[in-house]
Amino acid sequence: MIALMHKDAEAVQKFLNLEKGSLPLCITPITAAELFHGAFKSKNPSELEKVESVLSALGFLYFDFLSAKYCGSIMAFLDKAGHIGDLDTLTGAICARYGETLVTKNIKHFSKIKNLKIETW
Repeated sequence: MIALMHKDAEAVQKFLNLEKGSLPLCITPITAAELFHGAFKSKNPSELEKVESVLSALGFLYFDFLSAKYCGSIMAFLDKAGHIGDLDTLTGAICARYGETLVTKNIKHFSKIKNLKIETW
């Protein structure tokens, strides 16, 4: 999302390709919070508007009971396989719980989550 908001050519192209598909584009509240965190830290007031604009065009995959259960199982597995960070674990768990594909450049972290579909650009 950050690459997309910074108009990275490859990220923009990936987004445009996904947008042409029949599936809705969604984000997790975890990722949204990370984007808002960066916007509020920014010294540029337009960053908040940019985040709000991008997020208003996306659906949300919510953290619910099944997401929490799956996240707990991922965390237990990653205790042995190597942590990837709590926010990435939560994001991956939410995507996997809904059977959605996570689009990321961070294959190294997210590939540790079993049954998570990942795409990159």
